[in-house]
Amino acid sequence: MKTLFLIMAGLLVTTIGYSQNAKKLNKSGDVKLEAKDYAGAIEDYTKAIELDPKNEYAFLQRGIANAGLGDYSKASEDYDKAIAINPQNEEALDRGGYAKAQLGDNKAAIALYSKSIALDPIDGDTYFFRGVAKAETKDFKGALADYNKAVELKTTENEVYVRRGVAKAMSRDFKGAVVDYNKALELDPKNEEAYLGRGNAKSETRDLAGAIEDYTKVLEIEAGHLGALFSRADVYLKQKEYAKAIADYDKVLANDAKNEKALLSRAQAKTAAKDYKGAQADADKVIAINEKSDAAYVYRGIAKMKANDETEAMYDFDKALELNTKSELAYVYRGNLYQNKGDHTGAINDYTKAIELNPKNDQAYNNRGVVKDEIKDKTAMEDFNKAIGINPTNSEYFNSRGNAKKAIKDYKGALLDLNKAVELDAKNESAYLGRAAVKEALLDYKGANEDYTKALDLNANNGAALFSRGVAKTKLNDFKGAVEDYDKAIAIDANNANAYYNRGVAKQKIGQKESGCQDFDKATELGNTSAVNTKKVFCK
Repeated sequence: MKTLFLIMAGLLVTTIGYSQNAKKLNKSGDVKLEAKDYAGAIEDYTKAIELDPKNEYAFLQRGIANAGLGDYSKASEDYDKAIAINPQNEEALDRGGYAKAQLGDNKAAIALYSKSIALDPIDGDTYFFRGVAKAETKDFKGALADYNKAVELKTTENEVYVRRGVAKAMSRDFKGAVVDYNKALELDPKNEEAYLGRGNAKSETRDLAGAIEDYTKVLEIEAGHLGALFSRADVYLKQKEYAKAIADYDKVLANDAKNEKALLSRAQAKTAAKDYKGAQADADKVIAINEKSDAAYVYRGIAKMKANDETEAMYDFDKALELNTKSELAYVYRGNLYQNKGDHTGAINDYTKAIELNPKNDQAYNNRGVVKDEIKDKTAMEDFNKAIGINPTNSEYFNSRGNAKKAIKDYKGALLDLNKAVELDAKNESAYLGRAAVKEALLDYKGANEDYTKALDLNANNGAALFSRGVAKTKLNDFKGAVEDYDKAIAIDANNANAYYNRGVAKQKIGQKESGCQDFDKATELGNTSAVNTKKVFCK
């Protein structure tokens, strides 16, 4: 087997026969090359070539010396000359292929590797390097075929498995990628690239905890590894661990304060954590670095929209589209703003524009479906189906479709979708609330109570959830528990007439008649029309 892997690790001296007249110079060049005196070696090989212009060996060795100096352009020229003298010089073909790949001419590299393989079809190293060149040209199918052949020929270097893992990931075979990264790590337990690649693949398969473990392992091997910090932050963001995400983005920015991508990602995390001023400040930094960053205006607009500054948010979305008329993100979020303002036509138009720009924009389909559902447009379900077809791992899309099915009293279908939503994201508060409402409609008050509790575990200050759990507890004859929930709901919203009314009923059930009657009076004061008659029944 030839020694292509050693091209990257070090330089070898070959033993091809050469012209007797240049023998002394070639030997001198070999000694200098072995000692990494590349300039001295080049000088000797050049003299040997002057004595014998057909000296194939001297051209090959001078190419190796030039490569040692990092001059792949001159190295490539020398390998080409060696090949011209002897088209069957496998080493010149292999090294020539590597040099051309280093120069970015991967098509030429593939051609040379293919000629070498034709001469020696059982050399796994050459298949590997041809695979690398094919991957660089985005021919991942061809790259996989070459990596498979390299493995079949028992090329055991862990780099083969790492590269094949990358090719599988690029082909969206993430499970297969994980298998290859596992093999690479068996061979080299400290291979950072394998941990990083495996983390990325696990993230794509929603093994977020596993991805975090792999990124953390990279950081144990190399503290401050920016790629691992960035990737781990992105996964923390997916996990809704906003403080941890921000902490990792902070570390990235400590090393590169002008990293636009990190600033915008941190802005997203801060927006999700309701630090709207901090998010706007990060977007402002990006705009100061690059005033034509349409994405910065979008993310600043999102933060402003969340802070209820709709006028300024609209300005930012419009500015983003002025800078980039093909910004899908700007159309989607401006559509969201139109939806918030009750402009259903404007929202649908923007979502439709995003879909025209990218027919696989799952978020635009979902959001358009939500607006259509609000206006009772029966084609809403088609949009939800399309969004889920494009991205079947997004919890929110199942939540949207589940709520739409709930609205048309397809409770069985709604339950299936909402079950899937919480399976995909155990922190989807909205999905728990929707599923609780479906269970109530199916008279499963125990199940409804459990789901309201899960939603409240995620957000203890959700007054609507507290009120609804109080209703479920009343149905379960847990009147004391119901009163406690209504107490909390009223503490959050002192003008909740229905909470006073329901609390009044529950209090009657546990003997707190006077206090219950006072709740009926308060409910009446706040506009609950049922309280007057109910008081007549209980408060004689």
